Amino acid sequence: MIANKRLDFEIARLKNCGELKKQGIYFHPKSPYYSVCADIIVTNPGGVIPQHRHSIPAPVSKKAEDLGGIISTTP
Repeated sequence: MIANKRLDFEIARLKNCGELKKQGIYFHPKSPYYSVCADIIVTNPGGVIPQHRHSIPAPVSKKAEDLGGIISTTP
């Protein structure tokens, strides 16, 4: 029972410290509470999720004149 309570405490600390660090909120290194979150590491804070992708639709036509503007081959 004690081990379960300790695990609950550590998971809550991990979650809360991680969320605060992602927001740029943390204790000053000289604060007596700095060590509470000192061992928490946040990876990819505020970044794009690695699986995040966008598709680029293919043009309706492959003819240059349909894609806009006149193409000139002379200098």
